[in-house]
Amino acid sequence: MVQKAQNKLRFKRQRTLADWLRTMGPETDDFEVQLRVFQLTVGASDKTYEFSPTYEGPHSFQLENELPLVRAYLEGLTESQVFIESFRKHRTNTWSEASQIFKEIIDKWPFYGINSVRLEAKTPKVEQEKEAIEKKRNGSPTIFTIGYEGRSLEEFLNLLIRKGVVAIADVRAVAYSYKFGFSKAILKSSAEAVELKYGHFPELGIDSQLRAKHQDPKERIRMFDKFRNSLANKISFLENLAIFASSHRRVALLCFEREASNCHRQHLRNWLSQTLNFSTSDL
Repeated sequence: MVQKAQNKLRFKRQRTLADWLRTMGPETDDFEVQLRVFQLTVGASDKTYEFSPTYEGPHSFQLENELPLVRAYLEGLTESQVFIESFRKHRTNTWSEASQIFKEIIDKWPFYGINSVRLEAKTPKVEQEKEAIEKKRNGSPTIFTIGYEGRSLEEFLNLLIRKGVVAIADVRAVAYSYKFGFSKAILKSSAEAVELKYGHFPELGIDSQLRAKHQDPKERIRMFDKFRNSLANKISFLENLAIFASSHRRVALLCFEREASNCHRQHLRNWLSQTLNFSTSDL
């Protein structure tokens, strides 16, 4: 049921993107598409795509993933469907060049310029955003916890950035997800694109099949209690996690469940907090 709903949403999103590309024109490069889609979606209640502040500026990893597929679909259409010509006819001549769009976006939403290498000069608004985030990153050592349940990749990353998190400690037994962006390779590369470190600690996870078998609240409590009691046999793995946390000071323990109280990461948080004398915060 969940997979069916995700497929329906993906189809709707890609169909919308195809309509936008028809208007923009086939010559519009990926960077400009990212900027124009940002303009079309920012502030909308129904977010077709969400964005994070990368070295390019505002960037949607979901859009990056789907853009080649939609381009290939449009390029494969027959000439009788006259899409290629309609691209050019419908493209408005009043649109600014990509560089001007970028400047306008960063001026209005400076958060998306904090990691950008495309800025030609320092801007007060972006510098103010960067200073505020850097101040949080240099704040008191903290063990955060976060679950990606119900969150897009970009929403997840933006929350960590705004909270001043420096690194992600993935404590899933298997860093794989059917949800876009949360399998290990793309999660690691996306995190690094927004200046977040990533580490995976599979030995400190609970097998997903075991979690799936324990859906009853009382059964889950017993499962988590068993996990907590097993930590005495995982000291070397816990020490590796502690070294990672000490090195980065503000680390978010990542798993699936939205609430830490419904996830084994609560016990890893408690162990780290007691061992390192760090503050804690569940996001």
